[in-house]
Amino acid sequence: KVTDFVKRAHAAGLVVHPNYLLRVENLPMFADSIDDALAVLLTQAELDGLFTDYPDVVVKWLGKPRRGTHWPQ
Repeated sequence: KVTDFVKRAHAAGLVVHPNYLLRVENLPMFADSIDDALAVLLTQAELDGLFTDYPDVVVKWLGKPRRGTHWPQ
C-alpha cells in the first residue's frame, strides 16, 4: 500500500531513497514483474531513487514514455 510518507518528506524538503535493494530475481511481494515494481516505487510512491544490481533494467524502464510522473518523459 502506498502511503503519503514520501509526499510528507518532499513537503519537508527531503529526498527519499529507500534502504532496499531492488533485484529482478527477488521482487517485492506486491510486484509480478520488475516493471510493476518500478511503476509502484517510482511513479505511485514517487520515490526519488532506489538501489539495484540491475541499473540497465531501471535505465531502460526510465526511457519508456509515461505521463503524470516526475521521472523523465
